[in-house]
Amino acid sequence: MNKNFCIFNGELVKISELNNAPVFAINESTQEDIRLYNTKPLCLGRHVQQIEERLLAKEIPIPEKFTVGNLDRYIHRLLNVNKVYKGGICTLLVFQKTFPEKSESQFCIFISPLPELE
Repeated sequence: MNKNFCIFNGELVKISELNNAPVFAINESTQEDIRLYNTKPLCLGRHVQQIEERLLAKEIPIPEKFTVGNLDRYIHRLLNVNKVYKGGICTLLVFQKTFPEKSESQFCIFISPLPELE
């Protein structure tokens, strides 16, 4: 289950505020799930490279703020704001609205904590 906040194009927003955002009118997208060990995203550079390769194949431009350094900072900010410290899953979603016309590509980052074992 996602916590209360996500990153939308580099900005911290409440997930509840995304209801009217263009993320729900996606025509072209790609996503990558990244395992978080405590507060460290594992193999972040490799995951970003895989997303970038898929974006190029789909002819979707890479978002301006979509760099390994920025993403690492965004992920750590989300972990702190959502109080997820014992590992989880980070979902990177890059999308482009193509109807009625193409728009700039955008991205969202979501954090889900690992389920607690009983």
